[in-house]
Amino acid sequence: MFHQVWLVYLGLATLLATSLVMRRTALGAALHAVGAAPRLVDQSGLSVTRLRYGAVLFSGVMSGVAGCFISAGDGSLRKGMDPLHLYVALVSLCSFHKSNAFTLSRIFNTDMLATQWQEDHKAQAHEMVRAFVAAGAT
Repeated sequence: MFHQVWLVYLGLATLLATSLVMRRTALGAALHAVGAAPRLVDQSGLSVTRLRYGAVLFSGVMSGVAGCFISAGDGSLRKGMDPLHLYVALVSLCSFHKSNAFTLSRIFNTDMLATQWQEDHKAQAHEMVRAFVAAGAT
């Protein structure tokens, strides 16, 4: 059962700690309130900007650590894979078609917002990412 790399357990501990902070502490309540009612947080004397930047910084650090773990893994990913290229590919697969759905639907005469198109795109995007990061891919 416990045959994973130590970073997996560190990640699970970080997930548990973050969950406890968000659910059981004043900091967690303040972060929830910043999203729901920023004016009330500001009136209470807390800095909305500082809380938001702190949350974004924390999520960025956690994403960076996860990316390092993935790219420095056990060799199951493609050798020489550039993390920036992978990131740009993932972002383009996830968001470009959504933000430009109306324009692209008109240009290609296809309803990109249709459920079937979305499901097909999701399956194709998953297949592309798996092929890109697979060991031995060129």
